[in-house]
Amino acid sequence: MYMRNPYLDALYAACRHVQHVVLDVPKIVETGDRIALSNFVVPDWKGPLFPDDDLWAEFVFWTSSINFAFTDTFDGVPYSLEYPKGSIQSGSNAMYAAFIRAMERGVPALDAEFWRSITPELFDEFFAGSTPLPMLQERRQLLAKNARTLISQYGGKSENVLKESNYNCFTRKNVPGLVDRLASDFTFCDDVLYRPATYPSGIRLTFNKRAQLLALLYQARAQ
Repeated sequence: MYMRNPYLDALYAACRHVQHVVLDVPKIVETGDRIALSNFVVPDWKGPLFPDDDLWAEFVFWTSSINFAFTDTFDGVPYSLEYPKGSIQSGSNAMYAAFIRAMERGVPALDAEFWRSITPELFDEFFAGSTPLPMLQERRQLLAKNARTLISQYGGKSENVLKESNYNCFTRKNVPGLVDRLASDFTFCDDVLYRPATYPSGIRLTFNKRAQLLALLYQARAQ
């Protein structure tokens, strides 16, 4: 069933009040015509960097929690890691590889209790790569916080978040959807923008990128 994305409503409203940018409508039409016949395939997210289907819900929860800022802001070097042997992964793929590598070593990388109590030393070892992962402390704190919430409110399993959302992305029939729960209960809501206070009709722009990305990734393997 098609479900309208409510996060677009504020964007539509904001577009009617823009003052410093313009849309090149002819160029949009030209681009649309050019790509209209392209074959866009939704990735199935299968391969050596991803687990089997029965682990997918937990995998996308933990990896989506820290799916941001993989390039060092000072030297411009992206996080990288060799996995499988002889293959260098970078950015988010390196992060996925770190999880799979740990799981192969017997580390309970999809267990909320593991992330709730992980030490800085073990965290550094978990993500050790050819080049360092930026913002290690922030990521560790974020995963620990999400682990505490998952344990206290959802029995420690992200699958329960999906079940309580009735497997809907957004709120439907007064039941909060997956994205809404992630944004309100967990630390997935970090990209809210506000129009300056000088505008009396200030419009709140909410993206919740990582929360929506989690839903997209889950759907890609669930269909």
